[in-house]
Amino acid sequence: MVIILGTVVFLGYSGVQRSSSDFQEYRRLARQNVGLSDYQTAIQEASADLYTYLVTKNVKDADAVDAVLIRAGKIVEETRVFALTETAKQRFVQYAKDIEAISRVKQQVFQNVQENTRQYDQTVIPSALGMMDALNSMTAQAYSISNSNALKEVSETATSLSAVLSGLSRFANSREPKDAETVKRYIATMNTNMSELDAVLTTENGRRTFRAIADANTKLVDSFNRMVEINLATAESLKALDTLVRESFKRSNAHNDEINQRMLDAGAETLARNESTQTFVLTTGGLGLLAGILLATTLVLGIIKVLLDLSRFAEAVAKGDFDYKIRIKEKGEIGKMIEALRNIPAVLESIIGTANKLSQQISTGRLRDRMDTGALPGAFSALGTAINTVSNAYSDIIDSLPVPVMACDKSFTVTYYNKAGQQAVGGNFVNSPCKDHLRAPECVNEQCFGKQAMNRNALVTHETEAFPQG
Repeated sequence: MVIILGTVVFLGYSGVQRSSSDFQEYRRLARQNVGLSDYQTAIQEASADLYTYLVTKNVKDADAVDAVLIRAGKIVEETRVFALTETAKQRFVQYAKDIEAISRVKQQVFQNVQENTRQYDQTVIPSALGMMDALNSMTAQAYSISNSNALKEVSETATSLSAVLSGLSRFANSREPKDAETVKRYIATMNTNMSELDAVLTTENGRRTFRAIADANTKLVDSFNRMVEINLATAESLKALDTLVRESFKRSNAHNDEINQRMLDAGAETLARNESTQTFVLTTGGLGLLAGILLATTLVLGIIKVLLDLSRFAEAVAKGDFDYKIRIKEKGEIGKMIEALRNIPAVLESIIGTANKLSQQISTGRLRDRMDTGALPGAFSALGTAINTVSNAYSDIIDSLPVPVMACDKSFTVTYYNKAGQQAVGGNFVNSPCKDHLRAPECVNEQCFGKQAMNRNALVTHETEAFPQG
């Protein structure tokens, strides 16, 4: 009888211990899952910041890319410790190499943008201004000797030079091949004008001035050609960046899929093991009952209760049901495990609720609202930070728009101004009526654009005059 009782207790407790071990394995896999998601968010953010730098050419935006990549590297290192197999560890080594490769691409793009700016500021502009000054001097020379043909050709050359300079300004900012082709056509026209100008010069002073123009033109064209080469290299770097990010996402997604499958398999194994243990305990307990050992019956029923409740809880959480409550109370290691299990739904529900609330706030125009990551425990705080980072990325893009953007609720209370909007109205006047700041004629009647859009539930466009700062 003692043997039966001991067997029941041992097998029951062993089953619970195995369940605790399975839970730790599940937790380890979950940490890898979260780490991979954070890694993907980070490299996507780095890519977006690099494209922002291409638009702004602000060194702070380039530094932001480095900061995000450093954070991505820390995520990989911190998550790698949860990988037990050599294959999994090598995958994290590859993620670290991907980050290094993205960093090299960023550095190449940064250097290209800096050199492109130097070419434009230090060669193109000075050369063009020198050519314009020389053309003005030639105009005075031609006028002094009444060379009407030279005056005509100087004027046409100056006009084509202005077109070249305008096209170069546009190309320096857009880096578009079509703008480069436009500049080439302008340069061809200017070269033709210069050839015709050279043909009508009659004085040595005029020819000397023309040679100065030709030398400056050579420098300008050489610098432009260098800008074309730089921008082609930048385009190739951006293609390489897109490929790196896409391939890294592909690898990490496949890795995450494997982890998800292992989590499902681990859950199924745990349930099967629990069911097997329950069956054995019930059978052995029956033998104990037949023998009349009340103590054995009490122990068996207690163990069965634990396993059943944990099994039902695991099934409920696996199906997304967080309402199931563990009713049993235990002490020791089992009690700690049960308490840890009880906390899982509460934490997940809190994060989901906070994320839903943030989504609702942003969708109603409160674009600067963010999750309180300080209220989230442990690694869940990093998840909140990642969500806030995505929100910041979008609000930063809207802030970078050169036009005012304003959001209002249905009571016409301002919920958001971007930076251009704040400059337009003289401050960040959120939570106050929009009419107090726009001061447009339509603000106090049925012609209000916002009111029309809300009433019609459709896009409304119109022109007006606003007096935001009086």
